[in-house]
Amino acid sequence: MRLPPLRAPPPCGARALALAAAVMVAPPHRSFEPDIDWATGVWTLPLPEGGEWKRMMPLSALEVAAGLPRLPSGGVLRLEEMGVSDKGGFGGTVWRAAGALCRWQLASVETIRGARILELGAGTGASGLFAAGLGARQVVLTDGEDNLLPLLQKNAKHNEELCLGDVVVGQWCFGELPRFPLPEGLEGANNYFELVIGSDITYSVKYNRNGLAQTLQQLLQSGTAKRCILSHEHRRSDMFDMETIARNTLPSTWDENDDALGIFLASAAEHNLLVTPLVTEWGMRAKGTNRIALTTDLSIFEVTYIG
Repeated sequence: MRLPPLRAPPPCGARALALAAAVMVAPPHRSFEPDIDWATGVWTLPLPEGGEWKRMMPLSALEVAAGLPRLPSGGVLRLEEMGVSDKGGFGGTVWRAAGALCRWQLASVETIRGARILELGAGTGASGLFAAGLGARQVVLTDGEDNLLPLLQKNAKHNEELCLGDVVVGQWCFGELPRFPLPEGLEGANNYFELVIGSDITYSVKYNRNGLAQTLQQLLQSGTAKRCILSHEHRRSDMFDMETIARNTLPSTWDENDDALGIFLASAAEHNLLVTPLVTEWGMRAKGTNRIALTTDLSIFEVTYIG
């Protein structure tokens, strides 16, 4: 089925700046200087004097689901990263949301095996290559950043022995048509992609409010894709507020105090897309002698077209 043209968004290169702003969110209530371990996704910040820090585990007991799970074969993906300070920006790093999406795939392996899968905003290709390792017959890895396409090619090459199907790499900016030849057989095919996946791509709304929703609507409404599953890391506006941390209670709603997610949900509704949360992995809190460590909440949700 031919994909309809879409309105051109701002340049894809703005993605790194938008992600930087989303990640380095400023504490709204009390001013602290949080640090992040990019390899694990653990934030640390000073422990203020006083207060009752209840229901917090010792810092030594903090377990972080930072990496990707093993494949059923026992294999582990070999992934190069560019790092946040390199030319690939934030897209060249494996974020915790990718691990959550891979764990969802493990639990839904019958959906993955034998399927044709499109990964949007692939970055390192972690989630899509994991699908290839689970037995997807074809995986199309796409990203809008010029500098990340060679990284995707390298990572696809590194994992050739683990991938059970074909892996294709191409450029695709949200809100635009793909900038590479579409796979043979896609034109005129209904539900060509059984599954569209994306990890931590909702932050694109910071520079291009409607681009992602336009692309998902395009894929689902046209019938090019059957299902869409996304993972999201909640960088909530109060994540560094000491009173919030001390209460150590779960948010009352899955989108509470999450500005980027709120923008995406509004844009999705405007494009006749229904967003349904499927799985939430709650973050962890730990206390040391002079610091607090925390990880963010992660969510898996499905996007469907209801127009």
